Amino acid sequence: MLTFSGHELVVGGHGWNAEHPVLAALLVEGVVCVILDFMTFPCGQQAANLRGYSRTGEPLWVAEHPTNSTTDYYVSLEGVGDDGHLLVGNFAGFRCRVDPGSGRLVRCEFTK
Repeated sequence: MLTFSGHELVVGGHGWNAEHPVLAALLVEGVVCVILDFMTFPCGQQAANLRGYSRTGEPLWVAEHPTNSTTDYYVSLEGVGDDGHLLVGNFAGFRCRVDPGSGRLVRCEFTK
């Protein structure tokens, strides 16, 4: 079971604090996939706010972005697709598929 509130995440009774407030989290094949609050990241650079952690809170990866824009960040964690990839939305209007094991951007489509 996965729960979160503010900076804290709890997985199977083990809790840890994330660097930033948690907006969304999902457990996928043993990886805790988390969208952190982009508003708490420095201005003028992409927010590295989609991250993967082990069940004990060890950082595993930071997801790639579909753009080079300094105002880009992830806004929604929609679930897992039939292919096992994370389905996430970003501020620039892309729906992305991200590998939950590596954070690698597998595919994206512009939706705006």
